[in-house]
Parts: sequence; structure tokens; C-alpha cells
Amino acid sequence: FTPVLAVRGPDLDAEATRALCVVGDPFTLDGRVLREQSGQPVLGDQPLPPARPPSDVPLIASAELTVNAAAFPHIVLEVRPKDAQGSVIENLPAAHFLVEEEGRPVTALMERWARPAPRVLLLLDDSGSIPFDFRGAGAQTLVRVVAEQIKAAEPRARFRVAKIYEGTADTAANGWTDDPQSAADQVLRVTGFGSRLWESLADAARHDPTVIVMMTDGQATDGAGRRLSEPPPAALAAVQAGPPAVIIGVGELDPPMLERMGQAGRLGAFTAATQEEAIRAILKALDPGAVPPYRFSYRAPQREGDDQAPRTVRLLEQYGAGSKPRTALLAQASYTPPPPQARAELPALSGLFLTVSVGNQRVTRVLGGLSTSVTRDRPTPEDLVEVRRALQGRATLSFEAGAPPLAHQLDDAYTAMLSLRPVLEARDRAASQNAIAGSLLYLPPSELHVTNVPLPDRPDEPLTFQTGLRVTLHRILPAQTPDGKPAATRWVDVLPLAGFRTADPDPVRAFRLTAQRTARLALAEALNFPLSTVAALKGKSLRPARYESDILQPLRAAGADEATLRRVSGLFKPWLLIGSRVLWTGDATSAGWMIDPHGAMWGILGGDGAQTAGGGSGASPIVILDAAMLASSLAAMAGLGGFSFAGGVWLALAATLYKKLEAATALLAQLPVSPDDPAPNLSGADDIADFSKVRCALAQAAAFEAISRVGGAFFGEAFGRAVSAVSALDGARSMATGSGFFC
Repeated sequence: FTPVLAVRGPDLDAEATRALCVVGDPFTLDGRVLREQSGQPVLGDQPLPPARPPSDVPLIASAELTVNAAAFPHIVLEVRPKDAQGSVIENLPAAHFLVEEEGRPVTALMERWARPAPRVLLLLDDSGSIPFDFRGAGAQTLVRVVAEQIKAAEPRARFRVAKIYEGTADTAANGWTDDPQSAADQVLRVTGFGSRLWESLADAARHDPTVIVMMTDGQATDGAGRRLSEPPPAALAAVQAGPPAVIIGVGELDPPMLERMGQAGRLGAFTAATQEEAIRAILKALDPGAVPPYRFSYRAPQREGDDQAPRTVRLLEQYGAGSKPRTALLAQASYTPPPPQARAELPALSGLFLTVSVGNQRVTRVLGGLSTSVTRDRPTPEDLVEVRRALQGRATLSFEAGAPPLAHQLDDAYTAMLSLRPVLEARDRAASQNAIAGSLLYLPPSELHVTNVPLPDRPDEPLTFQTGLRVTLHRILPAQTPDGKPAATRWVDVLPLAGFRTADPDPVRAFRLTAQRTARLALAEALNFPLSTVAALKGKSLRPARYESDILQPLRAAGADEATLRRVSGLFKPWLLIGSRVLWTGDATSAGWMIDPHGAMWGILGGDGAQTAGGGSGASPIVILDAAMLASSLAAMAGLGGFSFAGGVWLALAATLYKKLEAATALLAQLPVSPDDPAPNLSGADDIADFSKVRCALAQAAAFEAISRVGGAFFGEAFGRAVSAVSALDGARSMATGSGFFC
């Protein structure tokens, strides 16, 4: 995926748009980032191998192949290819290899193509049963000597010290260092506690080492408070799927457990009575050739029948120029998928967050996954799916210093629609790609006009004004209709960054007017979305809350579980902390109202991975006209080669092209409101929200534009201005009466 931040606006030309566009570093779902260093692309800290033309003859004489299926269906292959002289070959491009499973090619990602620079994590057991030679000052000496000797053999090596602490590999403030003495000094900067050995060894993988050196007695108590005879299944699978590890047994040993840990770590277990024995065992296990230079990963194909049956993997070399390269078998190996309860969970992006700062105000929204960026909660499979879905969608932030008039917003919408005319008129792939490449693609989501309408005011009443930028988050995510057709889930979220106040010397009247007028935003979005704060709270009694305890106590009294308490508290707590009041139902309903100290009223709506203020959501089907061609054209234009960016653009494009403009919704928000009429009169709202004539209005606007241009070319500018004047009058009549001259 490639993060793109693009600024769009009807008054921005191509040069300004390019100047304001920022493209971030591509990244993978497991968190690896593709960067550029010295003009060369680097994945993690590995420069990509240079492209080579295919050889006419095979280059590899033999290859060692190891299959790791601990995280099935994610399969990892480690390969050590050698030439005819027995030397290991590095830096071959991915196209040089072909991976097959059960005789069928699979799409494998080459994650490593050269022997990596060693990153050695020294994981120390600091429990009281460990001898003093391997704790404190003794451990410092051992770490320094080991680092010096590894550094002498491999100058690129770096080191980091961690200790076992309640099931984690805690590094405290320690970072990676290439200085042996600095590594030794890290020993005293971190504290260890407990003997949850398996969980700590599994957790060590998050520090991204190439190899782990663990010194322990093997007396594991993971989560049980007593010595274990068998490793915990989840931790065992994680160690098997993680980086290679060598186990050094010291002190009063548990030999069977040490052996199990050495097997899971793949580099073996050794016992040592002295520091010298430990150092020799470590250096022997960390032989420079211990880590194969190539690593491939792929997702095992699904198959019917027994999912536990053995499978065969073949690695082939591709050579020979031309459209049909030849292949030669290098190696093959078999694996048996582990049972579901014994499979490891791989690292993956589990939370996606957006933070918007305006002045000294700051708001964070959860775009997908875990509900907070600081948590010890384990992500669920649903969290990971939600993050992937969020990455395949699109988020748009709208900034308005002051709400533009409705006519201006409709003009923007018409401009956006008309700007797509070259794309829609293209008759082949090349023409559509050229049309897209030549367009600024200014596509404001049609729901944004609802949240940016001016607040209702009357000339004879005090003015309600905006105290800062009005910031609105609009999101579109891929979805499906109940019958399996593609759809777009969409919602808007008015971020509580701009306040509203009423210029009235009477504070009570000012508060009431501000609340009544800002509530019209929620009424407008209620007509625009089937799911809204208004809809969620319709017919329900509300109670006020000033503190978090006002939320938690009624829920606990009703027997709510901890997950419900966290969800509801997390929804309302941010507003309570900034001095606002909350109106809520007193139960687990994920909706409520927030009223700030000046009376501004915002709807709060939770669900679908979002916490919104003044927002709503809903799903609408997408009409796809050769979507595959358009998506591939967008991907080619962006130069990304992937579908994620194109998919997000297509969803926004489809929503703009095929969703009717809810002009009447915005018109409803413009209706005057008075303190004498606190309950808005919504009679006839269904008629106001009748969108049947919008298609005519769009066609009419396009026709006016075409007549103005064509007629102006033949009859001069006066004709063009006359047509434009008729169009403007028609628009004004539509705004005033709901019906124009023609629609």
C-alpha cells in the first residue's frame, strides 16, 4: 500500500495540486516499509537486488530448501543456492525463481535475497535461579565478549539486550548498537522479572532481530505460576514462526524444556557451566552461514478435503530469454499443516489512526482495528480485516473557514461532474488513461455539502458564528450488498475542532440558540444517512453525564461486561475530558449527544470502526462501468502497480458519479429556526428529500454549459453570457422554490 495525501479544490490548478501532493513510503500489511536510500530502493534495511537479464543457462547447481509452516496458511521458505564450486549465490532477482505447491505455481514474495546484516538480540533470564556469572556484572562481561567476537567476524553486526519480564522481552530504553561496550552497558539499564520463558521468547520477535540468543535455566512458568512440563501451544507456534534462536542453558537446568526451546528456535540448545563455554556455544550456533540468504513467503492455496494432509513444495530456477523461459528443479520439500489451534499469528497492522490538529486542538479517529494506539489487547481477526478494509478505502478531510452558500457548493458539485466528461467519453483503454492522466480528478464526496452548510440565522436575531475551521472527515470503504454486489459504505464525521457561539449578551439565550442551530447539522445528516445519531436515539429517553463515572456506574449496575464498558466509555470519555456534557441512553447504545460549554451540539455515533461527532453512515451500491479497466488505468497513472490505491479512487469516483446529490438535505438545514420554535417542523420532509429531479438538474447544468461554450464560439461572448445568466436564474429559482424552469 502507498499512502497518498493530496489537496484538492476547484480553484487549484495542476501545478498547485502537484506541489501540495505528498506520497509516503509504500508499506506492507506486516509493517515493513519500502524506502529509498542513496537512490536505491530498500525494504526494511535490505537494498533490492539489481535487475538482471535472464541467463541462457542455469546458474544454480544445487539448493537447500527449508519449509516453515508454523503460521499456516502463511508459508515461509528459506533457500541456500550454490554454484558449481559450492559457493553461495546472492542477489538474484525474484524473477529467477518459481515456487510450486502440489505442482501448481504460487505467487511468492521474495523477502530476503542476501545474507542479512546480523541483528543479535541477547535475551537474558534475570530470575534468582540464574548463576551470578550470567547476571549483573557477569552478564555485562559475557555480552561484551560475545559482541566483540561477532563484530570481528561480521563488521555489520548490531546488538541489543532484553530481559524476560512477565512474558515480554523488555528492552526498556535500549536500542540497537554496533558498539560491544554499549551493548554491555545495556545489561544494567533493564530489569527482569519472572520465568515466563516461552511468551518472552515469542515476544522477542517484535524487536526485529535476525537471531536471538537466550540465556536461561529452562524453568518455564508461563501463565501457570508453577513449572510447566509442556510449552504453551500459542507461544510454541510463535517461536517456531519467529526468527531463529539459540538457547544457552545455565544454572539449575530443566533439560527437556531447554531441548524443546532449542528445537522451536531451530538453532539448538546448549548447556554451559562457565562463561567461556557459553561464548563458544553462541559463536558456533551463530556461524556466518547459519542464516540462508533467501527467504520467500506465500499463502498456501486452499484445497478440498483433508487440510492436514502433507503437501509438497518445489523450487525451480527460471532461465532463458523469450516469452517462455525454461525451468530447472532446484529442490523440493514437504510439510504438514499444523492443526488450527497450533498455528502462529503473524505480525500485522492491527490499528489505523488519523490525528488532526488545528491550533492547540487535537482529535484522533480510529480508521480501523484496535480502538487505541496504546493497548495490551490482542488484535482479533476482525481487527486485521478492518485495517485492510480501511486501507482499501479512502478518507477525505474537508476544511471550511466559513460555510459557503449552497449555490457555491452545488456549483462545485457540477464542476466535478463535468470535469469527468473526457473519462466517460473515452472509447478505449488508452483514451481513458489519457483522460484520467490529464484530469485533476477533483471529486468532492457528495455528502460533504451537508456538513458544510451555513447555520440557520434570521436578520432580527443574534448571529451564531463559527470560532475556527470546520473540519469534516468523509470516508468510503468497500462493502457488499446482501446479494453480493459491490457497494460503498460511507459516512461523514464533523470533527469537534471548531466551536460555535452566539453573539447575545444573555448567556442563557445564547446557549439555547447555539444548541438549536448546531443541531440542524444532525437533522441534515439524518436525511442523508440511514444510520445517524438522530435515528439511533429516536424515541429513547436520555440522561446527562458530566464524568466518566456517570457512564460506568449504570452500566455496571446493569451487569455489562468489560468489553461493553470499554466501548461505551471510549465513545464518550474524550468529550467529558474537555468539559462537555453528554446526553446518552444509560445503556450500551453507541450513540449520544455532546454539548460543549457554549451550547454547540454534536451527535456522537460509534460503530463500524468509527467514533464520530455529528456524523452518519450508510451503504449504497456502486454502478460499475468497466471498473477493472478504469481501476487499472488509475493504477498505471499513479505508477503504483497495485490495486489498493486505485480501488480507493474508484470508490470515490463511483460515489460521486452515481449517487444523487442531496441538495434538498442541505436546503433543510437552511430553514430558519427560532427560540419560539425549538422543535423543527419536518412536515413535508419526504417531499423535500425527493431526489427524482436531480438527474434532470445535472443534465440541465451540463446542457447549459455545453450551449454556453458552443454558442459562444459561434455567436460571441454575449451569447455565452446570456446562457450563463439563464442558468444562474434557473439555479436561483430552484433554490427559492424547489423547482427550476426546466426541472
